[in-house]
Amino acid sequence: MAKFKELTVWMENKPGTLAAMAEALGKAKVNILAFMTDEAEGQSRGRLVTDSPAKAGKTVTGLSLRFSEEEVVGVILANKPGTVAEAAGKLGNAGININHGYTGSEAGSKKQLVVFAVSDPKQAGKILK
Repeated sequence: MAKFKELTVWMENKPGTLAAMAEALGKAKVNILAFMTDEAEGQSRGRLVTDSPAKAGKTVTGLSLRFSEEEVVGVILANKPGTVAEAAGKLGNAGININHGYTGSEAGSKKQLVVFAVSDPKQAGKILK
């Protein structure tokens, strides 16, 4: 289990905006470890976990994009049915609410990174060790 800073970046909801931001992060040598996007309030909202949140924040600020930071937890789980349910169940049984989460892995991969934004990151970290 690891704690991460997640950046929530607000962008125009039009083709190419995610690509432009991701390209700028790449040029700044910031690696995106996990991300998700969705539409909210008529804009695109991107949630990013990177290997350098400070540099990522500076980069998106340079693009005149609005962002916020939140502490999230990440856990490496086996890539098999039921593992997300087990982790989410542990958090729920401890009374920790999951505000949002995301994961992804290639079919056949043995591991996956699962990111949870939770009501109590410190306690969640202890539970998901």
